Amino acid sequence: MQTSSIPVEHHESAHLRKHIHRLAVAITLSISYMTFQGIPIQAQAIESFVSNRAQSTNATILVDDETLQTFTTGTHNAGYSLTRIDLDFVLNASVDKFTVDLWTKVENRPGNRVATLTTSVVSVNRATEFTPSNPVTLTPSTQYFVRIAMTNPDQFLVLKATTSDNEDRSDHPTRWTIDDGSIGIRELGSNSWLAEPNVLKMRVVGQKIGVNDVRAD
Repeated sequence: MQTSSIPVEHHESAHLRKHIHRLAVAITLSISYMTFQGIPIQAQAIESFVSNRAQSTNATILVDDETLQTFTTGTHNAGYSLTRIDLDFVLNASVDKFTVDLWTKVENRPGNRVATLTTSVVSVNRATEFTPSNPVTLTPSTQYFVRIAMTNPDQFLVLKATTSDNEDRSDHPTRWTIDDGSIGIRELGSNSWLAEPNVLKMRVVGQKIGVNDVRAD
């Protein structure tokens, strides 16, 4: 009886093609599932959420105890990841003489501390970038305080400010705002907070969380 045999090379090639096909189908199904479930499958671009640094610098803020500046996040449902907050200084300062942190805003007062922000050096020629030590998620449509506080009562800071209530509209998604004239300053040695008409110059930078919400927010 005459028999025929399949070459070993042909058999292995057919097996490999079948394996690759199954793997491709599995990857396609996984990506489709992740997209359907709204699971991020790629990193979002870092962007400036809100800034007023392009507005006229026609005022300053003297910090000799504590200063607060409010900003409000946008409406992106999944929230935002904070990369950094930029501030503009008029005078050089030693980084161990003050702290910068982020708080929730509750009834116009600091609620819970969300993050401590640090920098290696203060610059007066460009923005000083303050970054969180741990990952920080910002909740949508929420007000936060940037709090600047002196650790040495014999020291003070001078930061750039503006009388303008405008944000740099070309530099941030809609619905993010830096609140107008909402700086609260506590006098040295006092427990009272004072309204301040000037607005601290700042920029909030980060990433949207998730990939499926394509609204400009």
